[in-house]
Amino acid sequence: MTSEDAVKKLREAFPDSIHEEIQFRGETTLRVAKSSLRDICLHTRDRMGFDYLVDVSSVDHFGQEPRFEMVYELYSLRDEIHLRLKTEVSEDDNTVA
Repeated sequence: MTSEDAVKKLREAFPDSIHEEIQFRGETTLRVAKSSLRDICLHTRDRMGFDYLVDVSSVDHFGQEPRFEMVYELYSLRDEIHLRLKTEVSEDDNTVA
């Protein structure tokens, strides 16, 4: 599987939850709906072979709303594919997966 295949599979499985795809320096980033984040993460792990959670971080966009952006760095050891998932979170929201 390639990163393009992974994106295609995610778009098929979650057609209304993938808001944006960004390609930069050979890395793929998907902006996803916060409401689908947990299901997307489980799908990538259980059905697509992304078996390594490299990192979970956040970006503080102070002065903007939503203020925060959660960033999940996933990796498939079998396919050697890196995938980044991002979702926006408001300051008073505590429901991120």
